[in-house]
Amino acid sequence: MRQPRRAIADRLIAQGDLGASASAERVVTDPPSEAKAFGGDANDHMPAASGECALPDRATDPAGIGGTGYVKERDTDMVKTSLDAQATRYGAEPGGGAALKAKITFIDSRGQARTVEGETGSTVMETARRNDIPEIAAECGGACACATCHVYVDDAFVEKTGKRSQMEEDMLDFAFDVKPNSRLCCQITVKPELDGLVVRTPAQQG
Repeated sequence: MRQPRRAIADRLIAQGDLGASASAERVVTDPPSEAKAFGGDANDHMPAASGECALPDRATDPAGIGGTGYVKERDTDMVKTSLDAQATRYGAEPGGGAALKAKITFIDSRGQARTVEGETGSTVMETARRNDIPEIAAECGGACACATCHVYVDDAFVEKTGKRSQMEEDMLDFAFDVKPNSRLCCQITVKPELDGLVVRTPAQQG
């Protein structure tokens, strides 16, 4: 446990290491910058072990060098906020819940259906590749730079999957047997409202 500066100074005086009480007083009364830098107070008390940490207040300390203008925030709150943001990005419930999933059925050109689960935030193409769905080559890896993840979206989900971008339209010019419901599935993001999505693959890609 850290000792207050006054106790240290008194011990040094008793040992004769400080020549005058004024020197000891200077040690005690000078601004304890080290304590302040770690969120302490003028009596050199360090922050209580309550999960708090001191961060520079940019409004009063733009350079962030410390000394004054510090504000306290709970590091636990900061960590929770960060984790919640990441959870939302990958389709999970804020607070650490499991990622939301949507069932997607892929029907190949011979009529065989395969139903798998896709995580929200991923794409239909990524879901197909993770589950070894045939007839989806995805040669460009999802960069919308080819037409080898071409699918036909079931009529019930055409509006829910959104409109094709101009780039997607351009790539579909190279696709086989394009129809009004044709999409590049790397451009369809899995979301809860797409649960039950059905897509069909053409007889050939590109």
